[in-house]
Order: sequence, then structure tokens, then C-alpha cells
Amino acid sequence: SCNYVSHILRGALNRLRQILASEEVKETHLRAKATGRPVAVAPTAERVDPLTKLFSLPVLRERLEEEILRASRNGYEITIIALDIDALGEINETHGFALGDRLLAETGNLLQAMFRKVDLAARYGGGTFVIMLPHTGEKGKRGAAQRLLRAVSELEIRSRSGKLHPAASA
Repeated sequence: SCNYVSHILRGALNRLRQILASEEVKETHLRAKATGRPVAVAPTAERVDPLTKLFSLPVLRERLEEEILRASRNGYEITIIALDIDALGEINETHGFALGDRLLAETGNLLQAMFRKVDLAARYGGGTFVIMLPHTGEKGKRGAAQRLLRAVSELEIRSRSGKLHPAASA
């Protein structure tokens, strides 16, 4: 169980590294570092994903940069969890895009209900979500990842062919 969670957390860390390695994030980080304050994402960027009602990728990037600066200044940890809905493409092909969209919307509702106000949940794209948990260390991140996976597996999406219980990885 501990090895499984460790594997999950390594995967989330690798996904975070991919996000942070993007040229846009690097440029914005350098500008923020040079000025000593966060640099805002272009105001024309969509702020909320219309399907999930979670923050969009540009907001995630903006807030992540701000939080990294704040955490380095104040000496606290930040946990990042990347959540993937498994087999979303297969669900769309088998049950239709309307059911896949319902699954994404329900996942968005779940994420909004699960986390603290200081946390940030965003849709990264497709069936991938990123959750930022400021002031959360090693023990807290393991518990959060486990609770999140359990909650997603307990979602029940009804379709004409029965009930769908999604699987996810974090």
C-alpha cells in the first residue's frame, strides 16, 4: 500500500515537472523572479473550465507560480496531485461523449467539495486534473491522494447500459 502510494506520488511529481518544463511557465517564472512578484496570465485567458467549473490551465499556472514564490519565501511545502480519469477515451467511444462529459462534470463537483478553500483544483485537459495543496507535507499528500482515488472510484454515473464506476490514477 505504501509502495503504491509512493508510485502514485512519483507519477504526480513527473507530471508536475512536465507542466513546469513548458516554455510559457519558464518565461513567466523568470519574469516573476526578476521582478520579485508574480506575473499575471493574460487577462483574455479563460478562467474557468465550462464543463467542470474548475479553474482552467492558465489559472493553475498563475496560482502555482504565486504559491511557489510564497512557499519559498515563507518556508512551507506545497503538494501537487495530478489525477487522470482512466480510459476516458474508451468511455466516450463505448457510452458516448455525453456520458464522458457527465463523468468530467461530476469529477469537477467532487474536487470542489473535497478540498479546502486555500487549495486549487484545475482541469489540465482531457481527463486530467491538477490539485495544488499549499501547507501540505508528506503525510498530508499521501492521505489526500488516497482519499481522492477512493472518492473517484465511488462516483456512480448512470447510463442506459447501467452504472459506470470510473477508475482513476494519481
